[in-house]
Amino acid sequence: MRFVILGFGVSGQAIAKFLLKQPYEIFVFDDKIESILKLPEAKKIIDQGITVLKVADLFNLKYCDKTILSPGIPENHPCLLHLQKISEEVVGEMEFALRQFEGRCVGITGTNGKTTVTKQISHILNYNGRKAIACGNVGYTLIDAVQEFKNDILVIEISSFQLDRLESQKLESAVLLNITPDHLDRYQTFETYAISKAKIRSLIKPQGCFYIHDKTLEDFWVLFENKNAISYGFENNAQITLKNGNLIRYGKEEINLAFLTENLVKHDLENLLAAYAICRDLGLSSKQIKEGLETFKKPAHRIEFVKEVKGIRFFDDSKGTNIDAVCQAVNSMNGNILLIAGGVDKGSPYTPWVDIFQGRVKKVFAIGQAAEKIRKDLTPFVQVSIAKNLEEAVYDAFKEADKGENILLSPGCSSYDMFRDYAHRGEEFKRIVNTLTNEMKL
Repeated sequence: MRFVILGFGVSGQAIAKFLLKQPYEIFVFDDKIESILKLPEAKKIIDQGITVLKVADLFNLKYCDKTILSPGIPENHPCLLHLQKISEEVVGEMEFALRQFEGRCVGITGTNGKTTVTKQISHILNYNGRKAIACGNVGYTLIDAVQEFKNDILVIEISSFQLDRLESQKLESAVLLNITPDHLDRYQTFETYAISKAKIRSLIKPQGCFYIHDKTLEDFWVLFENKNAISYGFENNAQITLKNGNLIRYGKEEINLAFLTENLVKHDLENLLAAYAICRDLGLSSKQIKEGLETFKKPAHRIEFVKEVKGIRFFDDSKGTNIDAVCQAVNSMNGNILLIAGGVDKGSPYTPWVDIFQGRVKKVFAIGQAAEKIRKDLTPFVQVSIAKNLEEAVYDAFKEADKGENILLSPGCSSYDMFRDYAHRGEEFKRIVNTLTNEMKL
């Protein structure tokens, strides 16, 4: 059989290693293959007998049994359009992986909060002796997970790009956390993006449960009519909610979580409800879930306190890569905020920040490709200055901050103009902040 792997990032490389176990004819193409092959692991995979295609080579191919598509490849990519004509099947990497798996799995998607809820669920399960692995868009690639953890519960984080090419009805249950504007540099409209997110409902087994945030269900009800959606949250008589610290599920109080929830902001409470719902479906008792929640630590780069210098607090929210994520971060803070934002623009306007920032954000320090657009969208309602890089933004914000104020990195953008990924950006922010001292004069 002849396979073409379109996209040779982390998931594409994992697919290649899987295919190399069989005597297949394997080709790969990636627009950035030259830089990728500088990585020892990628070159090692290629050297095992994989043919790297240049553009001309790919267009000279006349036949392919199966093209396996990495999620980062847009649907209008010329190479994909050609492969669709000559391939017996074009399949997404996650769909290909799911076809190799017959075990238990659940799915998590949404614009914000996916990684936190995925890790929260896997932690609670493991804490209670149920072997589980966080995978998909976080942790292990799905193809690695289905091979290495066949007997574990797979807790799969699924992006909209991955959902676009998923078909198999394998999930025992799934949750849709929220839908807010994102990736409009790839999707033509917000509605198209929402339809992509809603697709997770079709991947659940017939007897499985589908959970959805109550406000999301209200806003996009037309996508979920007659879909047996179970709502969670704090509005519209949600079927799973918290009242006075009591967890209420289907109208019955199950356990008091007041000690756990009293200091959590709203979006963290909503994430907790989603994790609770899925864990109950997987057979855990309310007491077991509570014990797991008590030991869970939120992943890095999510409104993470870094350091206090001269009474000024620094927070790393590098994972805040869209408009709504920044709004949530700003709403969660106490005291004035000096915000560092910017990076690669994702197609949404920044104007929704104007109302949210009033009385909260003292000034925005914009960086990266989106800096000028941020200034244009927020002026004259919010004061904005442009810094040439992250280090300059941190120092400028530190100069202007007063005791008791917060300096928050919450970019609202992708990181790829200046960093490898959001984690690299967050680590660089921490490194810069940790050079600041109480004695420093700027």
